[in-house]
Parts: sequence; C-alpha cells; structure tokens
Amino acid sequence: MGTYKIVKCPYCKGILAVKLHQKTKTCTYCGKKFKVLPLKALALARDSEEAGLLVKYLKAKEAKVEEFLYRRKNRSEGNND
Repeated sequence: MGTYKIVKCPYCKGILAVKLHQKTKTCTYCGKKFKVLPLKALALARDSEEAGLLVKYLKAKEAKVEEFLYRRKNRSEGNND
C-alpha cells in the first residue's frame, strides 16, 4: 500500500498529495483546512516522488491535455506496413 494518497480539495477541487494517515490538510491552492480521512483517494503513491508525478498527471488529465503531454509514441510510426 502507498504512503501517500492523492485527493481533491473539497473547496476548490485542487489536486493534492497527502500522507496516508494524515488527518487534516491545508490546501496549497485556496488555503482552507479540511479533513483528509473521509475523502476518496484518486490514487495511491509509494513515495513523495511518485505522488508528485501522479498529481501532475491527474492535473493534466483534468485539463484534458494528458494525451498531448503523456502520449506514447505510436509503435507503427515510421513503418510502411
């Protein structure tokens, strides 16, 4: 199980990483304090580095730019099949 969970602020809907058993969090976007435990985890991360990557990806997905930023190169590109 991960040591971080990714959640949305219940006030501004900002995506944040919090330690798994953290009880409260002050949102870095709107500054409001909220309880973490009742919030649904969008994702779980093993460490802070992975949590940061997940937050970035989920923000891109929400903005509908994840395909542009994280697309995989088509394996058939360059092939004349």
